[in-house]
Amino acid sequence: MMTRFSPFLFSLFVFLASTGTARADLVQVKITFETRVEPRTVHVELDNGSGPLPTQVRVEKDTFFVSGFSDVAYTGLVIRLAAKGQPTCVHRFWVGKGPAEIHFLAKSNSEITCPLADFKLTNVIDVQYHDQQWAAFISREVAVLDSISSSLQARFEGGDTLAYQSEEAHNAIGAAKKQIFTRKLRYFQEHPDEYSFARFREVLFGIEGTLEPSIIQVFESFPLRFRQSPEGQEVLRTITGKLQREGSMALDFTAVDIHGTPLHLADFKGKHVLMVFWATWCGPCQEEIPVLRRLHDAYEASDLVIISFAKDDKLEKVKDHVAAKGMDWFQVVNDDALLREYGVWGVPKTVLIDPTGKIAIIDQGSNITRVVGYLKEKIAR
Repeated sequence: MMTRFSPFLFSLFVFLASTGTARADLVQVKITFETRVEPRTVHVELDNGSGPLPTQVRVEKDTFFVSGFSDVAYTGLVIRLAAKGQPTCVHRFWVGKGPAEIHFLAKSNSEITCPLADFKLTNVIDVQYHDQQWAAFISREVAVLDSISSSLQARFEGGDTLAYQSEEAHNAIGAAKKQIFTRKLRYFQEHPDEYSFARFREVLFGIEGTLEPSIIQVFESFPLRFRQSPEGQEVLRTITGKLQREGSMALDFTAVDIHGTPLHLADFKGKHVLMVFWATWCGPCQEEIPVLRRLHDAYEASDLVIISFAKDDKLEKVKDHVAAKGMDWFQVVNDDALLREYGVWGVPKTVLIDPTGKIAIIDQGSNITRVVGYLKEKIAR
């Protein structure tokens, strides 16, 4: 029996099994019911966080065998029970790698109307329950931010067109968001389980700019099996990258340019390395290209290596753009893991690394004048 797909998407981030292109693994779930159900009333679908996955369902008596291929560590599973004359029951789970099982128990009392309300789980997370607990834990802080936003909106609609632009509004919103963030970190430390680890990764990857060193303590509050997993190592690299500041050691990286040339930061030790994060659709990025071209021409023969990282999806489009603009230096396209590890959410952004491997300059936005001045001072033509 094939399932029917619905437009339902998990709002909660489910984390990738590895950086780059993830391998699709077989997901298998055994679902049983103590209360007899009609197979045609049960609809099951797997989800990888980006949308429904092709899902196979085989039924033997009262047992449903669900399978599909997924490239995430925890695959979403939605079960709907649509019995005739009854409200549709829906429950959401995460399924881990390896054998998984959901056993739905018989209703313990007559007040329970949904047969999906009580269950035993093996290698499965009840994400619906955890979502409710998470929302309740941060509800007070979220309510404060909502109140501030409502007040500013009322002022704006009342004719104060600068309501959102005042320093007072900026500070109030910033303080409220910081309180929400702090509360989330407390939740992770108090509930260091699979659900929290996925939420932690979601929050971490959504932070723009640098982090405070205390974030390491939150990471270390999770069990070793999480921290040493491929997902945990990716999280650690992202934290390390987001903790980078001017004067700190640059996070090492490997990449492949548009011509297939492997690039490794360690190979450029003893030289200045200018990392430029840009996009073909970014106007300010285009304004920087002539400056980068002059830097390349002036210092290529000495001690400067320029590597541009395009935040684009289409390789051929970047190749054409690079050729048209005369960008004759290393070009890397759509390396999401590296962009994340270097805290790149907006472009342009430049990171200049000195010959010892330390970060000399971090500039966010269209402002490359510091880099130009630094190189003029440090590199003899």
